[in-house]
Amino acid sequence: PGPAPGPGPERPGPTRPGPTRPGPERPGPERPGPERPGPRAVEHYGLLEDFISTLHRAIPGLLSPSERVRISLGLRAKVTHGKRI
Repeated sequence: PGPAPGPGPERPGPTRPGPTRPGPERPGPERPGPERPGPRAVEHYGLLEDFISTLHRAIPGLLSPSERVRISLGLRAKVTHGKRI
């Protein structure tokens, strides 16, 4: 019948990913637990607004007036939006 077939062409083995730079850990799709509130938890936005105000008083040149207003309005919008849901 003819010569027996050889082992055939070599198949490449599993490949390893190249070197990667370590980055920040990204949250997975798991549900937030009590120790890690979800994105709609707004109870801390008021504290953030107080913190920004305190920073602005302590270091007046840190934020421009327009930056401070934008941050404050953004935090207030989050609080208002969070309470309506």
